[in-house]
Order: sequence, then structure tokens, then C-alpha cells
Amino acid sequence: MKILDFDKDKFFEKLTPLMTNEDGENPEIGDQVRIKRPEIMGKIVDIGVYDDGREKFYIVTDDGRNVSTGPNNIIVVQKLIDGSMGGINRSRPAQDVSYEHVLDGNKTNKPFTKVVGEKVKTEPPQPGATKDEKYKGWNLRYQIAPKTGNNEVQGMAVHAKSSKTPPVRASAKTPEEVVKILQDKIDNFQSNNKITSNSVTIDFNKHLSQDIIGHSGEIFADIIEVNNKPCLILSPEQLGGMYRAIDRTSLSQRREDNGLHKFNFPGKKAANLGLTHARYRLGQPFEYMDGIQAYPLEFDSEVHPGEAVKLNEPGLTITQ
Repeated sequence: MKILDFDKDKFFEKLTPLMTNEDGENPEIGDQVRIKRPEIMGKIVDIGVYDDGREKFYIVTDDGRNVSTGPNNIIVVQKLIDGSMGGINRSRPAQDVSYEHVLDGNKTNKPFTKVVGEKVKTEPPQPGATKDEKYKGWNLRYQIAPKTGNNEVQGMAVHAKSSKTPPVRASAKTPEEVVKILQDKIDNFQSNNKITSNSVTIDFNKHLSQDIIGHSGEIFADIIEVNNKPCLILSPEQLGGMYRAIDRTSLSQRREDNGLHKFNFPGKKAANLGLTHARYRLGQPFEYMDGIQAYPLEFDSEVHPGEAVKLNEPGLTITQ
């Protein structure tokens, strides 16, 4: 029988011997039903809707399984409002068969699965639905489907630790394009905290001073451009105009292995390198020259008064 030829009245007339309520009443939550394929008894605990508009029935079977199926694959054998079928006691109190109650009360139940032979359809995302990701210390949120009336999906990224670092935004035809644009903007983020002073201070964090330098004594440092990217270089000796970095911890707290280094750096040179008043993480080191390692500087977050941000990895801060 074709779906278009379906006659509900005739269909329910055939089920009259199996139903204890009025002919033609639809299956409802709490009804005892028999699933045709495979043959098994169960109880309806919730009702949803398929993409094609048909009702979708969620059923807990007598043997404790959770299944879902369509209206043409079930037969009502006992209505909840009647409470009787053959020798069943009519005075038996009705059970709470709400969807939440059944799942909460039976933690061994598995998630609802489709009945064999039933087609599975992937429901499209709702207009404006979003997804979250993380990238280099930023939280990304972007739409996986455009809002109603829009042709593009939108996305935004905010710094995970610095609320004062401005967010970046993007829009494109697909979610994948939005994510790529956001990641590129993060990789090439241009801070608004431009350097205008004659001199800036470069403060090393403890992971740089203690894990890479490894002592509190003086060391020589510089920031140069390599492959169009600012890089920190370190040396135990002064080479070619490098700057002396000293321990900035107080004398009372200074120890051999707990240094926190800093050095002064020309503000104009820093600005020409594209640096700003910001925190920078150290990228993968490479050998710049014999015995000298270079560390690419990767932007982390802007520096703002009253906002403390810990990198939890080797890095430096450019302050006034």
C-alpha cells in the first residue's frame, strides 16, 4: 500500500481487537505497543517528528532496550488512560512514563537506536546554530548554518585569558572558510597598543629565564627579523651590539636558579619589527648561527593596565 493511499480509519479498524480505547486514536506516551519488526513489546516514553513530518516514537522495550520507530511499525495493545487489557488489573496505579523519568530511573538503558529496516536521516542544523573550537589561546565560535535570510555564516574569536584584547570576526560561505579566516587573523593579529616611546622593557617570564636560560646571571639578548618574523636571540657573550639582560628579582629573593631577566630595547626598532605592547610566546627554536638559537615571537595577547595574564610557557612581555 502506498503512503498516499493510506486510509487511517480502515487501518485502525483492523486494530480494534488489539485496542481498549476508541477506534482511530493515535498512539500516545504511556501506551503499551507491539513493534512489528522485530516483534517485541514495549512502552512509548516520548514522541518526536521525522524530517518528512511523520511521528517518531521512542520506546522502552520489555527487555530494557531503547528504540525508535515510525507509526507504521507499531500496534497499540494497551492505552495508558484505560489501564486494562485482558486480565490486567484496571485498578493498578499509572506509572510515570515521562521521557526524563524513564531514563533517570533506568541508568542501564542505552541510547535510543533505530529499528531494523528504518531509514536514518541526518537532520540539518538549525539556522544560526554554532560550534566552538580553540586555537592558540583563543576561543572560536562560528555558525555551522547561516541565520534565516542570510547567505553567509558568521564567526568570532575572543582571547581565552585577556578580556581586553579585541576580538576578531569573519564571515564566509562555509564554516570551514570562516574558521580558516579566523585562524589567519589570529596568526597575523595586529595589536592596537602601538609602541611610541623611545625605549621599551622586555620582561622574560619564569619559563624563559628558568627553563631556557637556566640561571639568574647576566645574558645577552636581541630581537631581529628572520624570514619576515621577529625573533629573540640569546647568547652568553655580547655579539654584534646585543643588549645585556639582567635579573629583575629583588636581592632578597634572588637565587641562582630562579632568575627573571629583562633588558631595555629601542622603541623605534621594536615598532619597525611590528612589535607592540603585548605578550609573546616563543615559537620553535632554530639555529641562527653557531651556538646561537633564535626563537620566533608569536603574539599572545595585548598588555593592559590591571590585567594579569600568565602564559604558562616560555615567553616575554613588552612594556613601557
